[in-house]
Amino acid sequence: MTSSLLAPAAGPDLTSAWPGTLQLLLGEAAVDLWTAALAPTGAALRGLRATSVSLRTDGSATVQYAAALEVAGRPARDTLAATTGSRIPPGAAVLAGDVDGAETRVGLWRWPHDPPCRHWRGPPRPPRWAGGSARPTPSCGCGRTGPAAGPWSR
Repeated sequence: MTSSLLAPAAGPDLTSAWPGTLQLLLGEAAVDLWTAALAPTGAALRGLRATSVSLRTDGSATVQYAAALEVAGRPARDTLAATTGSRIPPGAAVLAGDVDGAETRVGLWRWPHDPPCRHWRGPPRPPRWAGGSARPTPSCGCGRTGPAAGPWSR
């Protein structure tokens, strides 16, 4: 069954050879995962398109999505992220189910509300420039600046 909510990542000939984790995060099951994860927030999923995909050698996968939502009766856009395997960050909503005969856990969160960096509020606007350098130095608002700004950079 094809949902009008999901923009297909590839045709069935290609997707049938993908590992189960990619089929889960890029197939129809992704709509079910996000519908369940968004329900407690009051947001309704209206469209989902994968924008970034990574697959690790252990078979775990991470996908970033562009999502069309309805929030309080109004259309909205958001960026969502999902990952399987050992890289599920603390604070992510976690759903579990069977993939290829094994229990698979999926961590889901709204980007930029990335659980590993609770201080990050998105890129600074306008960008901060460190000591006249030619590249912007992001800050998550926690007082530290630099490419590794965030609670993990202590």
